Amino acid sequence: MAVSRANKEVELQELETAFKGSESAILVDYKGTERSAGHRIATAAPAQRESELSASSENTLAKRALKGTRFESLAQLFDGTTAVAYTAADPVGLAKTLTTFAKTAPMISIKAAVVQGRAIKPAEVTDLAALPGKPELLRQIAVRAAGADGPDRQRVGMPRPAT
Repeated sequence: MAVSRANKEVELQELETAFKGSESAILVDYKGTERSAGHRIATAAPAQRESELSASSENTLAKRALKGTRFESLAQLFDGTTAVAYTAADPVGLAKTLTTFAKTAPMISIKAAVVQGRAIKPAEVTDLAALPGKPELLRQIAVRAAGADGPDRQRVGMPRPAT
């Protein structure tokens, strides 16, 4: 089904706004899977509410939307079955979501990424996914602020140390 010019303009505006408001983006190749793979990735991690995944109807639209953003270097990689996941808040959580999903769908592969303005390779996305996520880091900070034996230790989900 052909997409009207008006629909393409709306999609272009949405992508431009999303890219300009994002800190990190990861390109995914979903060759060999149906277009709905993007939806399955997006719903795979409900905790990643501040992240989005777009399987644009045309790579040309995505390339145009990237112009003037920190992700412009990714434009050359938009060919074939490419989707882009982006986030303004938690690049580690996004990397965890995509690498976990790629394990269950072997046809999905990471093509490239830009994380907080720095281009990284697919293997580095896997390394990023191994780091503690934002919720875990916040919990660690709370525990340290409460002190090793502080009364708030159990409240933040950390057991008391063995005596």
